[in-house]
Amino acid sequence: MIEYEMKFQANHDLIRQLLQNEGGKFIEIEENIDIYYRHPSRDFGQTDEALRIRQIQDKFELTYKGPKLMKSTKTRFEANVKLFDSSMDTILIHLGFSVTGKVIKTREKWLLNNVTISLDSVKGFGEYVELEIIADEFNEREVVIQRLHQIAKKINLDISKEITTSYLEMVLNQ
Repeated sequence: MIEYEMKFQANHDLIRQLLQNEGGKFIEIEENIDIYYRHPSRDFGQTDEALRIRQIQDKFELTYKGPKLMKSTKTRFEANVKLFDSSMDTILIHLGFSVTGKVIKTREKWLLNNVTISLDSVKGFGEYVELEIIADEFNEREVVIQRLHQIAKKINLDISKEITTSYLEMVLNQ
């Protein structure tokens, strides 16, 4: 799957009101704890990859993110595996991986015109809005990017102020 994502720093109260005005549908609020791992023989910082375990309440998911495919958005290959518990952490540590960073956030999810909109309150960093579309193919990119731009405009986000830095990069640069 290909993840197309745009991120902005924005006031959640204003965005929430605009989403409601545009007919956005509230989905849920969840607490996310993301633990990122360092590969024992490959520098993910150099290869622009990421491996994480996300905990959402009592659920766990392993995610691999490939290198960015586009500079204008955070577009990359992504694969997710649902886990039964946190045992994968132990497995990764035994295989030589180490923890490189931790991101804690509250995520309020909305849906508008088949675009997932997340209002993220990231511990230590403030309020962000992420627009996301998951697509099967990279060759759909022009249409997908156009949809993301349309939604950004509808909820008053300035495309020229898009943030391409990941939350992990923010943590590591702190």
